[in-house]
Amino acid sequence: MSRGDTPFSSINIYLDGSQAYINNSDSNKVFYLNTPISSPRQDIRLLIALTDAQLAYSFYIIREGINDTFKYKIDGGGTQTITITAGNYSAQTFANFVSSAAAAQAGTRSMSYSKTTNKLTFADSAATTIAIVDGTTCGEEIGAGTTFPVSVSGTSLTFSKMVNFSGLANVFVRAQTLGLQNRTSNGSIDLTLGKIPVTSAPLGFLYLATHEPVYLSITDQIIDKIAIQLQDENGNDLELNGITNWSLTLTVHHEYLKPIKDYENTHGQDVKKTDVKK
Repeated sequence: MSRGDTPFSSINIYLDGSQAYINNSDSNKVFYLNTPISSPRQDIRLLIALTDAQLAYSFYIIREGINDTFKYKIDGGGTQTITITAGNYSAQTFANFVSSAAAAQAGTRSMSYSKTTNKLTFADSAATTIAIVDGTTCGEEIGAGTTFPVSVSGTSLTFSKMVNFSGLANVFVRAQTLGLQNRTSNGSIDLTLGKIPVTSAPLGFLYLATHEPVYLSITDQIIDKIAIQLQDENGNDLELNGITNWSLTLTVHHEYLKPIKDYENTHGQDVKKTDVKK
């Protein structure tokens, strides 16, 4: 018998985003269990894993308040701001949007996209210097990076990196309850239950089915409330645009607090299935 084997069966918890008790947002919900789950004995602890998930890809690539701002200066003048409407963009449709907005600020300004290089260029035919400045939040998408200013002497600035309008790589499922004990590289608590890979195009469905789940330690040994957030890697809640019928399966597993041999030596007997209360 291995450390993880106990006579107690695993328990599945099925969560439906449309049936949450508290709806803070489309992606931030609180569920209460009618029958709490608790450790059956003092020598056994509960572990938990995200084992199944379904989610509509209804969040946008360009998101309001996250990566929707483009700021620049021409010839050292005042900062000009373009706010991109939240939505799904290709490199070309993004360039079209910015070009139209910049031309409204000054008719000599534009943005263009090269299919050959997969890069964007911002231009002002009347400029002597162009700078993309702090406050720009779409730098990763447009190929400008995240360190500003990015500047050039001349009438056009081609960003050094290729564009990236692929969107998120994963949706992070995080639990504010349960007492997860994950750690980040800097030692802080990480509340991630698991990740749903983004393998579909926008408006499709995302799936996770784990055949070999990774069970996580939790400090809460009585589970009666589960607060779930669907987030990006930086901890921002996703805007699901009214689509709330996502679903998750959490599996609770029982594990001995110490190796089974230690338990047998302490109790002077083998652990049998007759130990299970019916």
